[in-house]
Amino acid sequence: MSRLFKTLLLGSGIIISGTILCLSPAGRYLEENMGLSILFKLRGTRIPPSEVAIIAIDQESARQLKLSPKSEQWPRSLHAEFLKHLAGVGAKVIAFDIIFKEKRDESHDRALAESIKTAGNVVLVELMRREKIPVHSDSGQSTGQLEIRKRVQPINRLKDVSAASAPFPIPKVPVKVSRYWAFISDAGNTPSLPIVTFQIFAREAYGQLVELLRQTGLCIDELPLNDQLLLASGGVERVVRIIRDKFEADPGLADALIEKIPASAGASEKQGVPLLDRLIRMYAAPDSHFLNYYGPPGTIHTISYHQLISRKENRWVVSDLSEFKGKAVFIGLSERQAPLKTDGFYTVYSQPDGVDLNGVEIAATAFANILENKPVRPLSSYFQIGVLILCGCLLVLICSFSSNIAAAAGAVTFCFFYLLVSRFYFKSGGIWLPVFTVIFFQAPLAFVVGILIRYTDVNKERKAIRDAFKFYLPPEIVDRIAIEKGKVTGGGQMVHGAILCTDLEKYTSFSETTDPKSLNRLMHKYFETLFEPVQENGGIISDLTGDSMMALWATKEPEISSRYRACESAVQICAALSGFWKNSELPVHLPTRIGIHYGHVHLGNVGAGNHYEYKVTGDAVNTVSRIENLNKHLRTRTLVSADALKEVDGFLTRRVGTFLLSGKSKSVEVFELLDRFENATDRQKDLVRMFADGLNAYLDRSWEKALQAFELILNRFPDDGPTLLYSSMCHNLRETPPDTSWNGVVIAAKK
Repeated sequence: MSRLFKTLLLGSGIIISGTILCLSPAGRYLEENMGLSILFKLRGTRIPPSEVAIIAIDQESARQLKLSPKSEQWPRSLHAEFLKHLAGVGAKVIAFDIIFKEKRDESHDRALAESIKTAGNVVLVELMRREKIPVHSDSGQSTGQLEIRKRVQPINRLKDVSAASAPFPIPKVPVKVSRYWAFISDAGNTPSLPIVTFQIFAREAYGQLVELLRQTGLCIDELPLNDQLLLASGGVERVVRIIRDKFEADPGLADALIEKIPASAGASEKQGVPLLDRLIRMYAAPDSHFLNYYGPPGTIHTISYHQLISRKENRWVVSDLSEFKGKAVFIGLSERQAPLKTDGFYTVYSQPDGVDLNGVEIAATAFANILENKPVRPLSSYFQIGVLILCGCLLVLICSFSSNIAAAAGAVTFCFFYLLVSRFYFKSGGIWLPVFTVIFFQAPLAFVVGILIRYTDVNKERKAIRDAFKFYLPPEIVDRIAIEKGKVTGGGQMVHGAILCTDLEKYTSFSETTDPKSLNRLMHKYFETLFEPVQENGGIISDLTGDSMMALWATKEPEISSRYRACESAVQICAALSGFWKNSELPVHLPTRIGIHYGHVHLGNVGAGNHYEYKVTGDAVNTVSRIENLNKHLRTRTLVSADALKEVDGFLTRRVGTFLLSGKSKSVEVFELLDRFENATDRQKDLVRMFADGLNAYLDRSWEKALQAFELILNRFPDDGPTLLYSSMCHNLRETPPDTSWNGVVIAAKK
């Protein structure tokens, strides 16, 4: 499987899994509670519109005004007096996030009702409660329960004189509040407090909206025709619900109305165009909206009650309220002290000390979002999928075709720039790109996948390299080099090694008359024949030079087994070569000389610069080469040093004497290895016995006796090289006897 194909396959898996996660309930939960929080943190505080203000009912005001800490027990005459002055300065709409669900002091209720009626632009909040109603069959048996929403409205005296009343349900559960209901579908499409409040705030655009609806051919008989009639109707929430129904019945209505705005607005009406646009978009929007918070508690302009009103001589004195002219004013509980909060909601801007946003702040935030037309806008499913596909592809490309460090740096860099892009869109237009899925799912997964791809590719490459190197180096050395990440310039070890050296006789002259291609094929098969016995007996091929091979059996401590395996390999090589030459089509058979020695050697890398070879070095290497060369002078095939035969049993060997090899200062006792003992012929055994007699006579300086023994051997083995050598030396020594220092050591001739 190619790397590109694996990348495409795994990349598709990342994209598909990321898409499934993002669109799943769990993914939406994570995006809403983590991804959206990250965007708010990156964006920071945003300046709210100046048209919105909050008047806070808090504990400090209760202390300053000497009122009950329970806000519901505050005298309604206080609200009446304050409302009268607030309406007098021209507040555009006043929304009470306080539920007046019970009758109180008659005079106070009457005063508040009069102030609400005089203002004409007051919206009162309602409560929404869930109730379970038992359901019975026709026979009267219980068949279950029906859960309904019940609206708890203000007392009739206040509700009847208000411009509207509407609920504002917020889920008070241990999760972040990130959205609000604009229209409560399971309560008959009831508009919420921010929606109704905005309709009153934008009432100068109401008449234009009704006219646009009429121009599109819709029936407007049930709607008030202008803003005066709208407020006089005393049921703005009913009008809002009717208009909302028209937009839901025709999904294309909003676009049609917005296209008509420039043409329908006269010169004097241009000022109301932005509000008209906001009204249309408000009615066409979904039932719920994500809140585009402006910042921590208090970001929206908030003033405590006691800063605007005081009590003197049993009467309420209201300070200058001109700053609220033309504004939407929200009045409600807004406590900054965490232990005293009773209306706090956990949001992205909840403070470490426990201070949360209050319900009135959330309502004011929702209103401000409508006014600016900047709610948080999550991408549609199609756009989310497109973003995830694009990000998944880029991440997979970054993480799959680079090193681990580069992939990590690339993934981090991508996430950084993606967060910058997400922040830009979120800050400029409230557009919410998926953050959690890309940053915390796709990016780590792409990095892990990239590691896996590289790991499998590197393993595949390493295996191919190791398989190739095993043709040149021992498997354990290849493994060690792989573990050490290719460090070959040093190291090595001192070992005890049995060394086997071979050389092909008459190879030079043969190669001069042979086609190079044919010679290459022959040598390939020849070395295969040599390698197999060595490798079967646990040896390693340490060197190949021309037609020569050197093999090694290395151990950390001296072992008989390594010497035995070297000898066994030599016997098997001789047998294998016999069959090799018999099956060869060549007219000549080239004999192979073998030398075996045992000693202390260095095994490791030898070289310099950018070229190294794995070799055996040491005096034993030079000695075994001389022993192998000694075959040429003795006309033997396999010679073994006494050190290599020490404590080794099972082979028929012939002691051929002690030699001072070329270039050496110490003599070496040498034996000829004939065969395994059980496979040896009687003829070979006779040769060994007869030669031993002659060699002993030679060493005893019994020249005549030695010559007689060697003569007997030559009668049966006329071509025996060692016998011919010693016979010649005995003749010379008989004519010219050696001095007393003579010890029988034979000085080997040079090559």
